[in-house]
Amino acid sequence: MCSLIITIVTVRQRFRKNVIWRHKESIVKSKWLYSSIMVCFVFVLLSCSRDEGKASTLFQKANSLEQAGDVVLAQEMYKSITDLYPETETALKVPGVISRLKKEILRQKMSEVDAALGSIRTQLRVYYGENKDYPVRELSLVVDADWNDIKKGELTGKYFTDQLYWYKGDGSNYTITCRSDGILASDRSLDQSGKLRGGN
Repeated sequence: MCSLIITIVTVRQRFRKNVIWRHKESIVKSKWLYSSIMVCFVFVLLSCSRDEGKASTLFQKANSLEQAGDVVLAQEMYKSITDLYPETETALKVPGVISRLKKEILRQKMSEVDAALGSIRTQLRVYYGENKDYPVRELSLVVDADWNDIKKGELTGKYFTDQLYWYKGDGSNYTITCRSDGILASDRSLDQSGKLRGGN
């Protein structure tokens, strides 16, 4: 009977020690896991903070380019923010800015091409005033043609070169065309009545 009691007491003591050891081991593991999570959290936080700073710097540079009038380069720099730092708050602002810049770039392109077409039309009016009709030509380049004073390079602008401007006329009617060349959605043209077509 005594030996049985001793055995029970011994088993109970060993059981308590085992439970206590496992409890301590669990606490140690929990502390280690918590520490690991906190280290990872801090690392991610610092990494995000650095990315946000870099994205913000790029955004400011792009904005400076935009204010200086270089909207094409500004657009590319804005796009680089979403490519390099897509998870930042700064990147969330980029789509709206890009949409606005696309409209501004299209406005600049149309303004440039319409001004060039207007200059060519002025030359045609001078020709008509002197000859009472318009030049009869198959489709041909405007620059250095014998019916105008426009020289090479004079129609070249920020978006379009003078090699994109063409003329076709039958004496009574004419069409001046600026080929889109991937710069506009379609060719932009102007006829003798002053009607503009295409481009967007």
